[in-house]
Amino acid sequence: MEKSEQLMRSVTGALGKNDFSPFLAALHDDVVWVSAAEAGGPFRFGGEYRTRMGVEYGLSRVRAGYVIKKFDVKEIIAGKDAVWGLFDAELLYAPYLMTWIPSQEISIEMAIRWKLKDDRIIEHRSFFDTALFFVKHGTAWPALPT
Repeated sequence: MEKSEQLMRSVTGALGKNDFSPFLAALHDDVVWVSAAEAGGPFRFGGEYRTRMGVEYGLSRVRAGYVIKKFDVKEIIAGKDAVWGLFDAELLYAPYLMTWIPSQEISIEMAIRWKLKDDRIIEHRSFFDTALFFVKHGTAWPALPT
């Protein structure tokens, strides 16, 4: 098993327990985390975050609205400097400060690609089908301030 696959398995295994510490420990100092989701509402964490501090800020925006309940590996394809994973994820969408919005269980299939440098994550990108997300979980998400 490639080191990159072992890294992804251990980090995402912890994510399945809502534990982000192995992910943070695996970050390269010059990391870039990119999320294309900038639509507001349940996806208000979008953008590009640089350095550990930037990624921690981005994750704080994710964690302000989501609790990870499950993050199961479906497939991992690994090389020396890059690794792709496909996962079944279950999340609880619960924007804690916005009590007028009911919590909602979310099941999605998610892909993650990491580029690695010195056996650490230098670039993180994750993808999921937002259109299917809204079909499965309703399109009546309230607009939230960004």
